[in-house]
Amino acid sequence: MTDLYAQTWFDHAGTRSHKGKGCANNTDEISRRRHGKKGKRRHDCVLATHNTALRFDAADNGHNPCMNLNSSKYIGGGRDGRGNQKDFPGRASNFGNAEAALKCRLNNYSDASLRSWYQTGHIDKTGATGTRGDGGGVKKFRTFYEQLLFGIKTDAGTQSLGYCSKTANLMKEVGGGTCYDKINSAINQADADTRAREWCKTNRSSDKCKCVNVQDGGTNFINHCKTNPTWAGCPEIVSAFKTFEDAGLTSASGLFGNSDCLVPGLCDGSGVVMPSSGKPNACANKLAICDQKVAADNIQAQNLLIEQGCEINFEAESGAADGQTASPPPPSSDPSSTPLKSSSSKNDDDDDDDDDDDEDEKELKIYEKPAFQIGTVASSVVSISSCCMLIILAM
Repeated sequence: MTDLYAQTWFDHAGTRSHKGKGCANNTDEISRRRHGKKGKRRHDCVLATHNTALRFDAADNGHNPCMNLNSSKYIGGGRDGRGNQKDFPGRASNFGNAEAALKCRLNNYSDASLRSWYQTGHIDKTGATGTRGDGGGVKKFRTFYEQLLFGIKTDAGTQSLGYCSKTANLMKEVGGGTCYDKINSAINQADADTRAREWCKTNRSSDKCKCVNVQDGGTNFINHCKTNPTWAGCPEIVSAFKTFEDAGLTSASGLFGNSDCLVPGLCDGSGVVMPSSGKPNACANKLAICDQKVAADNIQAQNLLIEQGCEINFEAESGAADGQTASPPPPSSDPSSTPLKSSSSKNDDDDDDDDDDDEDEKELKIYEKPAFQIGTVASSVVSISSCCMLIILAM
């Protein structure tokens, strides 16, 4: 249930609720003393539920502020037996010195109803003066619509919570924006972001929470995402790291800095909730994989030397995405290339076979380092299935 507070005036036409010599003067009815025929004064007892005898303001605009709501009760007001205005809590400070004040009750309402009340003649015009329900904010006139969003605090009573006070409603549209937007403008962005991070704890699959989800893992964000693969943002992290795992990397401790090194721009985009530590900095490292395969088949040799090295030019590829490198230069233009030669085992009786041995000489040029030494190989198939190095350049 929600209580809404409103100032109200009697209509000047003198519309009667019912007349009598005396009124109960309670929350249900109060006395409006008026002049009758031949100067006689009469009491007019006005019910709190009367829709036409009560108006929004002293100019006779509108109707009973509680009209179409679930209940209407007087906070106070009316006149005594001598025709004097009765005082009541908050009359001057909250209700604009109105002739009476009402507390209207709304048992429940839907999200659609709240959106439909945005900038309407009734809910968005009548109200009272006060702070937000939590006591914060400027003391100002707050319409029923504003009271529904944030509650209201008056001298006559308080509705402490509003629709937007509930974390579950934070990202719902309420008319003119979401509750997050309303909190951002009515309170401040820091408060809105704090509530958004709380909202993300129960909405991990929302794309709005991808940055928070990943950063919650701290420096261990990769394993954190492996543990929570369905959280927004984590599939991208896991997929990006798998490239390095497939190349033979078994540990990522301290290598990647932050999530931007694996998935640049993960925290970009409109509406993405930022972690309490703020948006992660752009990656300070350049990452690349040198993953090459070498096969030397049917080579007769006593000693086989294979040298490997990676030609990665980060500067030349400064415009490329992290993890992409330039293609190695062609063999003819690489002065640092190291020939790979194989030689067969020879005896004194094999002098006549020198020409054959020369034909068996194989020359391969491979542009990788460090070196792999394979010795005493005869009539065999030599296969180096994968040579992998992770290159990290600290910027």
